[in-house]
Order: sequence, then C-alpha cells, then structure tokens
Amino acid sequence: MKLIKETILGVMITEMVDVTEISEKEFFSEYEILLKRYVDCTDLKTLLLYKQPLENWDIILQAKKLALGRTIEESKKRRYPLSCIFSRLTVDGKYPQSKYYKPASLSMENVMPVSEVKNTSFDDISSKLYKEMKELKKIPPKDFDSFMIIMDTLLKKYFWSIPASGRENEDISEYDYIKSAMAIASALTQSPDKDKPYMIVAGHFSGIQKYIFSASKVGTGVVAKRLRARSFYVNAMVSALAHFIIHNNQLPMTNILMLTGGKFYILLPHKDDTEKMLSDIEKQVTKFLYEKYKGNLTLELVWEAFSEDELMDYSECVKRLSEKINSKKRRLLESILIEENQWSTEKFIVYKDLANMSMCRSCRSALVDKTKEMCSNCEMDTEIGGMLPKIQQFSFSRKKGQYNLLGDYYLNLDIEKGGENNYLIMQLNNTELHNLYDKPVNIYYAVNHVPLKATGEIKTFTEIAEAAKGTKKLGILKADVDTLGFIFSEGLKSENDEMTSIARLSTLSRMLEQYFGGYLHELIDKKYQNIYCIFSGGDDLFFIGPWSDMPLLAIDINESFRRYTGQNKCMTLSAAICMANSGGHISTLAEDCERTLIRIKQSADKYISEEKNGRNGIGFLGKVMKWEDFKKQIDIGTKFSYAIKDVGTSMIRRLASYSKMYQEYLYTRNPESLVFLPLFSNDMTRNMRTLQKNRWLNGHYRDLYKKASDYQHLSKDFYYTEFCVNYALQLTKEERKNG
Repeated sequence: MKLIKETILGVMITEMVDVTEISEKEFFSEYEILLKRYVDCTDLKTLLLYKQPLENWDIILQAKKLALGRTIEESKKRRYPLSCIFSRLTVDGKYPQSKYYKPASLSMENVMPVSEVKNTSFDDISSKLYKEMKELKKIPPKDFDSFMIIMDTLLKKYFWSIPASGRENEDISEYDYIKSAMAIASALTQSPDKDKPYMIVAGHFSGIQKYIFSASKVGTGVVAKRLRARSFYVNAMVSALAHFIIHNNQLPMTNILMLTGGKFYILLPHKDDTEKMLSDIEKQVTKFLYEKYKGNLTLELVWEAFSEDELMDYSECVKRLSEKINSKKRRLLESILIEENQWSTEKFIVYKDLANMSMCRSCRSALVDKTKEMCSNCEMDTEIGGMLPKIQQFSFSRKKGQYNLLGDYYLNLDIEKGGENNYLIMQLNNTELHNLYDKPVNIYYAVNHVPLKATGEIKTFTEIAEAAKGTKKLGILKADVDTLGFIFSEGLKSENDEMTSIARLSTLSRMLEQYFGGYLHELIDKKYQNIYCIFSGGDDLFFIGPWSDMPLLAIDINESFRRYTGQNKCMTLSAAICMANSGGHISTLAEDCERTLIRIKQSADKYISEEKNGRNGIGFLGKVMKWEDFKKQIDIGTKFSYAIKDVGTSMIRRLASYSKMYQEYLYTRNPESLVFLPLFSNDMTRNMRTLQKNRWLNGHYRDLYKKASDYQHLSKDFYYTEFCVNYALQLTKEERKNG
C-alpha cells in the first residue's frame, strides 16, 4: 500500500485539529512547510481534506476505533476533564469515587488526581503545544523517524491530561489514543493478511534481578556504582532489542506499545516472513546473551497474529502472550543447549580453558585472567555507574557509540559519542526541550538519585549506613504492586466490554511507569538524600539506604501511591524492609527481602487481620502489618525512643516482654501466659515516679494496661508494643552506647 507515512500522520493531525478546534486547512497553512520535509504534502492534504484514497482514510478510521475500543462519536467536543484511569479499575464490580486530572502540561506536580476540576478548558494547553511547534518549524528534525519521536514527546507533554473523547468519565488519555492509533495504522497499511493483519511480539529478559545482585560485598567501595549501572545497562539492552525489531520492520517508535521492567510489547504488520524474522532475532540475541552472560541473562521472545476483533480485547492478547512467555521460561536456552532434538553437551561447559584463570572478585560468576580482578562486564558497570549520577541525557545509536548493547546498537551516556548516528535521545525527568527540536528527543522518567559525598563521588554502602540514626546499619526496601497481572487482564473489563483497548491499557501502563519513575524520583531527590535506587519502574522498586529512613520512606511511598491511584482499594502495595550490616553480600540481602515480601503477599497475621490472604501490607523487624497499623506503630516507636532518654531502657524492655506474653496467649490461649497482667500492674506501681518523668509514656503505659486487662478482646497497640520497643531500641542504640 502507498502513503504509509501520510496515513500515520493523518491519524495524528486529525486528532490534533479535533482537540485544538482548528480546521485541517488552518493546520496546513501553518505547518505545511514543516510536513513537506517528511511526506508528500499534496497526497497528505488530499487524504485529510478529501478523504482520498478512500482505502487509506478507512484505515485511519479503523485504527482509531481499534485504539479506542469502540465506535468513534460524531461529536468529540471535550467538555469534561480526563477521568483517572485508576478510578475505573475494579475486581469486585465496585468502583471508588471518581477522580480527575486538571488540564495541564506534564509535570510531577500535576499528576495527582483530584475530586473536582472547575476549569475544563484545554485552550491553554493547545496554545502551548502550537508555540513549541513553531520552534520546531525553525529547527526541524532531519528525517521522518526523528520527527515522529519529537512529536511523540510534545503530545505526551501536552495531551496526557486531555480525554480521548467528549464522553463523561473518559479515562483514556488523548496522547495514548493517538499513539495507539498510529501504531495500528502503521501495521495495517503494511499487512497483506486480511484475516489476521496484526502481529504482536512480546519480549522478556529473565534473570535480571539475580544478575544485578550478583555483585560483591556491600561494603566494598565500587559496588555502589556497579549495582545501579547493571540495572540501567540491562534495561538499555532490552530497549535496544525493541528498537532492533522496530527498525527491522521499518516502523516508527510508536509501534512499541509498552517497554518497561525488562519486558516489551510491539505491534507489527503480519507478513509472510514476520515469524521467520522474529525467530532469527530470537536465536541471534539468545546466542549473544549466552556468550556474554554465560546463562545468567536469557531472553523469551514470543509472538502471535491477531484479527481486528481479537485486537479489540487487547488485555486478552497480552494474557495469551504472557502465557507463552511463562511456557518459554520453563525451557530457557533451548536453542543453545539442544540441537536436532539432542543435548548439545559441549554447550554445558562455559569455560574450556581454566589455566591461569581466576574468579571475578565482583560478580563471582565470570572467569578472568589471573592478572585481572574484574571481568569486562564489571569493569564497564563501574565506569557507567560513576557517570550515571551526572547525566541529564543518554542516547541510543547504531554502528558507533560508547557502550555496545546488541549487534551494532550502542548506549551513549555522552551523547556526542553517538554523533549523527543517534536515533533516540532520552532526556531524564525533564520535559523542556529548549533548542533540541531538531534532535530525536524523548522524555525518560527514572529514579536517578544516588547519595553523593561533598566531592561528588558516590557514597559507599558503609558510608550510607553511617548516616542512619541509632544502629549503623543499612535498610533495604523492596515493594511492588499487588495482583497487577490480574488487574491488567480483568480489572478494566466491564459489562459492555469497552474497557480493554490498546489505548486504555497503554494509559494504565504509562501512568504506573510514570509513578515509579518520575514521581518517586522527585520524592527521593527532595526528601531522602541518602537513598540509593537500584531499580524503580514498571510496578516495583528496590532501594537501599540508612535503615532509619526506610520506614518513613515506605509510608510516604504508600500514601502517595494511594493518592496517585485515586484511593482505589484494588490498587495496593506490599513492601518489605530488611536491616543488614554494611559488609553483607548484596545478593543474600536481596533474597532475604524477597522471601519476606513473598510471605507478606501470601498471608496476613491471622490474629490481627480480618483479611487472611495477605497483601496490602509491610514487613519489618519480624512483624507483618497493614499499612495503617504500620504508620501508627512507627509513630509510637518514635515516641518510645524519646522516652528512653528520660526513663532508660529497663522498664521499656519489660513492657516489650509483657507484649510478647500477650502475643503468646493469643497464639496458644494458654492461661499461664496471662502472668503478664500482675507483672505489668506491679511494674507500674513500683515505678510510678519513673513514669512521671515522661508525660507521654505515663499516659501510654496506663492506656496499654487498661487494654491488656481486657485480654479477651484484641488490642493492636499492646500486641505491637514489642515491635515498637525494638524499633525504639534500634533508634537509640548509638546514643545509648556513647552514654
């Protein structure tokens, strides 16, 4: 089919003029000189003004319908604000109170939904968009692909908060609608298959977290650099593979439907040779990963052709592809280890010549010449890790560059290294383009914060631990969204089946990525200077910092996530905090934290929680509790730490022992455990003067005794008192040690 680029642009332009309420003629009058650099403007004008060729016009309409998941309304006059996508999620048929977004350009200050929007005019956004497009006219990108990337950036910046239709409670963003429709149009114009014109390919890298954490002991100086670098580099490699598939099919970057957390989904045209092309790519990349990472990182690449009816239910497409990925995970490295239905036994031997070789002192998973301490991967990680905190941009290039990713694809932390070969420049946490309109610049949100010394060097984990209050230990915070797979497949569905379109799931996915990347970056950068981010994106995070910062950070993250998701009860986080000495092995610490997180998700404390199935909670200091309980007990524990200064630790330690006896009574119902009651009473009577030294402690002691006396009824405060005291003792350990 002809006019492929014109049809793709046709989707974008018809929506832009509809949103900004100008005519196509006015648009061409202003921007024809820009557009003719990339397409035949005569053909483009004929298509949009006269709907000819009809076949291409029909593709534009069909692409919009499939992206939206329903028939397009005749009138799309936008009178209502964009509804929060999280307000339309449900797993039990009950929806929360609706929340909305104020019409505004993209910034982390504007992403929190509100209960009411009084000003629903989009005029200011439109004028700002066209103001930037005038700058774009002055210094235009060199080619069509670069133009599409810069337009994607501008549309994301200004159309993210505009509804895709004039319907009340529309929760599909206009940006995601345009992007999805352009991807569909791009595939449809190039697909010869009329029955199943679409091919969706999904890629997933396994072993990422294990590879990231296979570094040396936490206290060693350069490990802090390597961990963040590994996470960043592997994600860049996943991106490069997605770009490779896009370039092989001569598609714009908008056909990458999702790219986050080591996984991607790409929409391709279904051609006769598509499956062979994907199979060849899978074998090529699998071989590359095997040779470079010796089986520590592996790829699952799957694909399936879909009809238009099937594509309407995009969540079902994702579900089918996820099942294929899970199936391939059970047969990792099959193309390497099996040839002609037989084991290729020589491939089981990764290193054949062991003479004069020793283990890499960092990752302990690669052999190096005895004259070296680190393998080439760890050396690169160290170099990248030293540069990451200082960059504001990075780029991808082909044929030449700074760090090789896959084949002829390169990552550049110094974008000048890519030069004219840069095909994508990522600008970190900043939507202002300044004079970069002629470059293929896109916005990239990421938590890029690491603790720095006064010299600008990254702090070691030992130095981070020294910043803790009380005991000088590290804290590890791991958290993720509960039941997200189920929410993606079922949470958006409704009785009319309009709820699972590509644009709708794209809106949901982008908003989640925006929280874990952009919003958390600002939170940590402004409030938690000693937090080190190993990764945060998609739906999970892993932070290291002073242990005493972690409870407050976890509370801040949970509360901001609840606001961000419109207080929807089905959008919850589970988290685990672990404490460790600064000399421990990072992989061991990560495994401990992961086990705690799994336990939190599988079951709740049956003596405390009415919900026995776990999730929506946090584990710390051996206790698992719901978020509201955790916040309260951390506050009480902090007050105990202040009281220790007045009354010492003896009484408070005894109080913790009474709490432990109370817990044992709840577990066993053994009357002998009730001995804590007379002990508690006698303790208060004998130490009345001591208690009077701290007004809060005096009142709290009496309140706890009153609740404990009614032992037939649960008292959460008394139950958690042992936890609170342990927390207070950790907070005051260094101060007590120094007298």
